[in-house]
Amino acid sequence: MNRLFLVCFLWLLIHGPFEGHALHTIVITNADSLISMGNGMEYLRDPNKTITIEDMISGHKPMMVNSGGFLNFENTSDNVWLRFRVENSSRLPLFIQSGNPELDYFTCFGVKNNRIVWIQECGNQYPYHKRYLSSNKLSLPLGSDSITVYIKLETGSSFYLPLYLGSLKAISGMNHLDDLFNGAVIGIMLVMLLYNFFLYLAVRDRLYIQYCLYLFFSTFLMLYLEGLTYDLIWRNHLEFNNSHLANIIVAATAASALWFSSSFLRMKVNAPKLKWVNLFLFLALLVTIMVEIWGDRLLANQLVQGISGVTSIYLFITGIVLFIKGLKEAKFYILSWGFLVAGALIYILTLNGVIEINYLTLNSFQLGSMFEGVLLSFALADRINTFRREKSLAQKQAIAQAQKNEQLIRDQNKVLEDEVEKRTRQLQQEMQKSEDLLLNILPQEVAEELKEKGATEAKLYNHVSVLFTDFVNFTGIGESLSPKELVNEIHHCFKAFDDITERFGLEKIKTIGDAYLAVCGMPMHDNDHAIKSVKAGLAILDFVENYKRQGGKFEIRIGIHSGPVVAGIVGVKKFAYDIWGDTVNMASRMESNSEPGKINISGATYELVKNNFSCQYRGKIEAKNKGELDMYFVEGENK
Repeated sequence: MNRLFLVCFLWLLIHGPFEGHALHTIVITNADSLISMGNGMEYLRDPNKTITIEDMISGHKPMMVNSGGFLNFENTSDNVWLRFRVENSSRLPLFIQSGNPELDYFTCFGVKNNRIVWIQECGNQYPYHKRYLSSNKLSLPLGSDSITVYIKLETGSSFYLPLYLGSLKAISGMNHLDDLFNGAVIGIMLVMLLYNFFLYLAVRDRLYIQYCLYLFFSTFLMLYLEGLTYDLIWRNHLEFNNSHLANIIVAATAASALWFSSSFLRMKVNAPKLKWVNLFLFLALLVTIMVEIWGDRLLANQLVQGISGVTSIYLFITGIVLFIKGLKEAKFYILSWGFLVAGALIYILTLNGVIEINYLTLNSFQLGSMFEGVLLSFALADRINTFRREKSLAQKQAIAQAQKNEQLIRDQNKVLEDEVEKRTRQLQQEMQKSEDLLLNILPQEVAEELKEKGATEAKLYNHVSVLFTDFVNFTGIGESLSPKELVNEIHHCFKAFDDITERFGLEKIKTIGDAYLAVCGMPMHDNDHAIKSVKAGLAILDFVENYKRQGGKFEIRIGIHSGPVVAGIVGVKKFAYDIWGDTVNMASRMESNSEPGKINISGATYELVKNNFSCQYRGKIEAKNKGELDMYFVEGENK
């Protein structure tokens, strides 16, 4: 009995930290109710980044217990391990989601009886398509069983960690609310950006471009902080999702804010001595970027947050001082910048663990930026009113100087006339470009009909010749070439074919893969359509043979048939001029029954060219779906 007690005691001593009372357990009875994790969560920092899952399961690493709300490890480069147990009586599949989309690696290990039964992983350093949910958030499935879960977290950015547990329905519901919030905030920012850009186009004041640049970086920063850049912009380009981008965007946002504010508050005139402070802050932000690129990400985090916070407070105080000194347009600036400063400071203090994490504190920067963007737009609009008043005063003064104004008006009329003439020339040039592009797609007669009527009718042409070419063993040769080499070879050949068909009066219809289709005798009737088609075919053979001697890869077969076709435009988008009819099919059969370096013509074409070319009768040859047909090889032009 004593031996049995000793064995049980030793087992509990070894396994107690993992399966005993110290293990943080989450009981799930209703998986559709989202659980916010954090309080009571066991965690372990790994500053040397050497601890493995086997070390964690062995129980040799003592863990700390989080006694607060959300987990927040502030600015650190440590790896972090978490551990908890899920007792799932709902039997619904569970998901865990991180509220921090900036994690580089987010790995979950499911453990039963000290054995790993599954591993799930995602993060910003994994391709987007490996995410279990197509979302800007990092979510992983935990299955529907009760299980002990270990989580390994790696990142070099701010290590705040709201964690949520629930069913797919619960996770999706929370993400839907986040998407609505982000959509509203970012939508307002984009509207403000476009609004101020159009104001710039109207008044041509550089200040609006400066503000647009600041709004761009602010919006881009919001997208990045929410993981939306990876989700929406470079989903298929993991290389852009690098660890240096966050601090660089923050530094660029602060620098653009400093540049805009200096112009808006007219510091060169109203506070010239502050130019040295501005220069110092610009250089400090540049140093931050250099530290980030150098590789010290933790130091760069601390520097960029500190310098950005100091810059925000400095600009806010400067706005107050200049307003007190009489700069009236600073009133909106102070109000708007107050929202931004408050939001930025709350966000920075939250990341550094001074303020408790909740939905508002995590989104305080976005909210502050949104209000700041709207109010600063009002400030710029008020600036327009100021300009209008100044303009009105200037006009009154100008009336008193009539003679000078007359010269000014004449000069302005001259400028306006020159501008109208310039724009007219530009319009004519653009119209000519459109005309050339249309003629490059359609025959001239068809293009003219399309311009006059807005549409074209399909037409029957009774006497035409259709020329079909195809490269021999194209697939086999293509496998030995790189895609770029293959495209270059085809382009070189087809460019020459275009020149040849144009020279002999043929109309190129289209290319289909390695096949080339052209027709002669339409849209303008040509009695020599068959003769010109054969001459074009011989010229194409000569080109291919000469090019092959110079290193070309392909041999070619050519087929020609004469008869009626129907031609017209198909579709309304990316429309194309095409031909249909049995004559096209017969030309294709002539080509497929030809031989490398030969022109195979039908009996109908032979009757039209027999007096002009020497031809070899091949007899009746079976053609697919056409039966036996008379075919001839063209040997050359009669002397």
